Amino acid sequence: MTFTATMEALENVRRSTNMSCEFFVEAVAYQQAAIEEMERAVGKLGAVGVMINTFDRNRNVADKAFWPFYEECARQGVAVAFHASGTDTIDVLGHFDNFLAIHTLSHAPEQLIACTAVIYSGLLEKYQDLRVAFLEAGIGWVPFWMEHMDEEYEFRPFEAPLLTAKPSEYMARGRVFVSCEPEEKTLRYVPDFFPEDNILYASDYPHWDGNFPETVSTLANRTDIGDTLKRKIFFDNPVRLYGMKLDPAEYGAGREALVAGVD
Repeated sequence: MTFTATMEALENVRRSTNMSCEFFVEAVAYQQAAIEEMERAVGKLGAVGVMINTFDRNRNVADKAFWPFYEECARQGVAVAFHASGTDTIDVLGHFDNFLAIHTLSHAPEQLIACTAVIYSGLLEKYQDLRVAFLEAGIGWVPFWMEHMDEEYEFRPFEAPLLTAKPSEYMARGRVFVSCEPEEKTLRYVPDFFPEDNILYASDYPHWDGNFPETVSTLANRTDIGDTLKRKIFFDNPVRLYGMKLDPAEYGAGREALVAGVD
């Protein structure tokens, strides 16, 4: 996606909906250009965050070459989200001859790689105001990966010299957000390990596997999680991630009734 196409799309959404938008910055390797476009999108068009592709053939998302961009996002209070491409990006690890297998082995593994890179690199230690999100790969992997990173770090902390705490502690400090799938069964136990204040809703609209328009109702109608958690996922948590100032009453009777619900 080019900067021009992205900016045109952002401007169209802003004009037609009067809503805050996230801004997709794919070419983060071009540091100065990425910073300038981020500043324009946030400062002039009302964007509330940036999104980075998890895949770079030669580097991970926490490569030191990208740190000036993250530093500027932290300085300006702009949230950074990571999203996989959904294709055969981890090609050296496994090839398949159909999209089912390729898509299955794309989003979650890519986020495991991105999460590992962000945490072990010390990016969150270096930039104390940086907020990050790992999107659209489900959330069931998070408790497992937090524990797994802790175990690995215990034996080789010298290879993550910037860390001053266990990886799981960085995950739980309130600056890491992860989106869930509306129907995800593992969602109900994730808050035992990962803060419920940092779980997000992801519609995946308009992708072919997004289950539009039932994603909201699928999560809202679940009986195995409480209304307080639903409100946080739908409203409170994304508002905090992106630093937005919103009134639930501005979003219609249905939305207002949903976010007003408490246990």
